[in-house]
Amino acid sequence: AAYRAGGEGPRAFDCSGFVYWVYNNADVKPKKKIKRTSSAGLYHSLKKYKVGSSYKSVKRAKAGDIVLFTRGGSYGHAAIYAGKGRIIHAANPRKGVISQSIKQLHDSGTRVATIVRVVD
Repeated sequence: AAYRAGGEGPRAFDCSGFVYWVYNNADVKPKKKIKRTSSAGLYHSLKKYKVGSSYKSVKRAKAGDIVLFTRGGSYGHAAIYAGKGRIIHAANPRKGVISQSIKQLHDSGTRVATIVRVVD
């Protein structure tokens, strides 16, 4: 799918719109309803389900966890952990929705800020 600011699918997404669409269309029952909001909004609504807060905590992540990132101090990106150090996310207008290693983002200056588990 393509990337589009404000997009919430299914043909185009922004990062938090992708997370929203996946959780509202997957056959899973999250602990809390995922609302259409920003990355910061996801953090504030889901922080009690936090299982990690750094790149090192990725080793505790499970497929389906929501990973929130910062760049320059504020929440600015959201993704879904796919397992084995990879995420699926709406990356940017050039790349669209992709699978990518968390290490690639980390090495580019985008930092893991919070990992939340909303599905057991």
